[in-house]
Amino acid sequence: LSVRHLALSYGGGLARAAAEYLSSRYDVVVYVHAAPHPSTEGEDRSWQQLYSRVRARRVAVFSDVYWKDYYPWVQEVVGDMDVVYGTNSAATRSIVEGGLVPAAGTLTHPFVVCDPASWADSRELRVVWACQWRGWKGLGRVLWPALPQLGARGWGADLFGHGREYYELAKRSDWSSVVGSDLAGGRNGTGPATVHGTRPPVEVHTAYSRAHAACDFTGASEKYHGHYNRTTIEPMGFGCVVVCRRALIAPHSDIPAEAVALADSPAEVVDVLEGLRADPQGARRRLAEAAYEFIRPRSAAAVMGRLAREWLRGAQLGQEPQPASSSFAPSTGSDAGG
Repeated sequence: LSVRHLALSYGGGLARAAAEYLSSRYDVVVYVHAAPHPSTEGEDRSWQQLYSRVRARRVAVFSDVYWKDYYPWVQEVVGDMDVVYGTNSAATRSIVEGGLVPAAGTLTHPFVVCDPASWADSRELRVVWACQWRGWKGLGRVLWPALPQLGARGWGADLFGHGREYYELAKRSDWSSVVGSDLAGGRNGTGPATVHGTRPPVEVHTAYSRAHAACDFTGASEKYHGHYNRTTIEPMGFGCVVVCRRALIAPHSDIPAEAVALADSPAEVVDVLEGLRADPQGARRRLAEAAYEFIRPRSAAAVMGRLAREWLRGAQLGQEPQPASSSFAPSTGSDAGG
């Protein structure tokens, strides 16, 4: 199996040549943007040849629940997609409820998964943030207000990434009481958090392997119920307990309640983390082991091998592949998302 990650130019009349390039070299083409779309708005529709002229198996992956608003062109090329997935439960629901196509299911992400035998017996009093710095992720509303109190109790935090909310939070009067070292922008203060900026995945993985917990507080809006991302569940592969909103787990998604610690407010974050600290070999270990059972089948080798077999079988036989999905069945009712 040969896998390549490509970024092809298709402007200026290059779309047809790009489609031919893909068709002549690959059996399966996976489109990994948030949704199919051109790079610029306008009347030019030549980019659609990347779908209509590709003769390989075409697999589209959706991660944006607002595709109707921001990617209306999706509906012009949906007939040229062989298989469609959502990257999480909310994205899959948006495809089905939006009347786009019958989704094949929720795509199983491939992850680096470390055997529990390699987990550290003791963990540093640190919490990791590796999600987007966007308001809807909940950093500023949930984790940020909890950090001064956590710092007073000996906790530290590693905040990876960068984005719009970084600049919004930098304007707040509590910045210096939250951030001690800002390696991304030099806005140093006296708080317990280190802002690392964008770093290689191996550095984030190292942080997971050392820390007690990692956080994602997506889900304040009903539209984002079940909208977990890679960074939501990736820490599970390193024995790092995930702390998230109740709206991110079952029944809104396929994440089982026993695999995560739940918090919807700054006060709950403090209580949850202190609980993990008080019982590291009990409560923390039980959560980590349950999370490992959830993510273990999502190891990179297992997932990529399974997807390749199913997609290639469809490409060779001209048949619809069986969905390589989670057990989550998207609701088509009006109460989807709870």
